[in-house]
Amino acid sequence: MIINSKLTKINKKFFIIFGVFILLASVGIGFYLLNKEKINKTEEEIQILTPDHHNVEIKSEKDFLAQMIYHHQEAVNAAQKVLERGGTIKEVKEIASNIIKTQKDEIELMKNLYRQWFKEDLPPQSIYHPMMRSLDNLSGKELDKQFLEDMILHHQGAIKMAEEMKKFTTKPETQQIIEAIIKIQSEEIKKIERILEENFI
Repeated sequence: MIINSKLTKINKKFFIIFGVFILLASVGIGFYLLNKEKINKTEEEIQILTPDHHNVEIKSEKDFLAQMIYHHQEAVNAAQKVLERGGTIKEVKEIASNIIKTQKDEIELMKNLYRQWFKEDLPPQSIYHPMMRSLDNLSGKELDKQFLEDMILHHQGAIKMAEEMKKFTTKPETQQIIEAIIKIQSEEIKKIERILEENFI
């Protein structure tokens, strides 16, 4: 009986220790997976914001129009989210509204030129690599700040593509689009930098 009692106590201790071990292991694995997800997300965001990620190879009018249409649409989508859930400062709303108006008009113009010149539908959006981080889980001032930060790099990417196309295009319609992109977006970059410095730093 004494031996059985001792064995029972040993078994109880064993199961308690084993149970604690399993609990700690589960917590550790959960913590690891949670942090791994955060790290992966951060790495994706860093990749999006890396200048090399903005190096889109433009070899023709066709490449330029297709890339710029999707590039503009990304900016319009982001600006619409600012008006829906951000816009904590009047100037941020103005930037977002101007982007929507200007770039929607340019999207329609470029789509018409693409159909007119190449007699085919646009390639799938998968040809375009996003240049902005997701705003889906943000609102208010946090959303505004990220939108402004990303839009600077986004505009710089558009200007770079436009300058590349400027080297070899001969079409007046494309030249007009290029000049508008360089002028308007260069001015907006300066304005966004000032807004960030005065309100978000």
